Amino acid sequence: MVAADKKGFNREMNQNKQSNKILFFGVFGNQNLGNECTLQATMYNIHKALPNATFTCLCTVPKDTELRHGIPAFAAHGEYPAWLDSQLWSRRGSRLVKLLRKILFRIPLELIHWGKGFKIVKGSNMLIVPGTQVVSDYLTGPFSWPYDIFKWALIAELCRTRLLFLNIGVGPIYHPLSR
Repeated sequence: MVAADKKGFNREMNQNKQSNKILFFGVFGNQNLGNECTLQATMYNIHKALPNATFTCLCTVPKDTELRHGIPAFAAHGEYPAWLDSQLWSRRGSRLVKLLRKILFRIPLELIHWGKGFKIVKGSNMLIVPGTQVVSDYLTGPFSWPYDIFKWALIAELCRTRLLFLNIGVGPIYHPLSR
């Protein structure tokens, strides 16, 4: 199965010699040696098969990923000002204030991040999720990694970019919305 997939991958990617733009998505840049080695090994093997490929990463800590791997990197999830942190608001105000915070600030900022995501993914040949056990909501809930996987998979689909999950660990998944 791997050999057949590899042949198909090479055939499809080599058809367009000018642009083999490959994106990676995962928990990179947070100094987890296993995750960083997974990304490095994946890039190395793809580069052997496709020397003209260019790489970009969607990750947790873009600056570290850029320095460590020498590729452009972008935040996988929207970055919000510190004053929008839900922990700061959990002790303040009513449910109405929390709802207004989400409607007036969090949702518009997330829509802006979606727009940036389309610009990043547009024109890419493939979005690869190499390892890192991102299919989990342990300690994060459904609006962290499960949501991010959904978001980037949908953006890739809408941009007609092939999506590949490579050696993914799954679980635990607790919340029904994550399933």
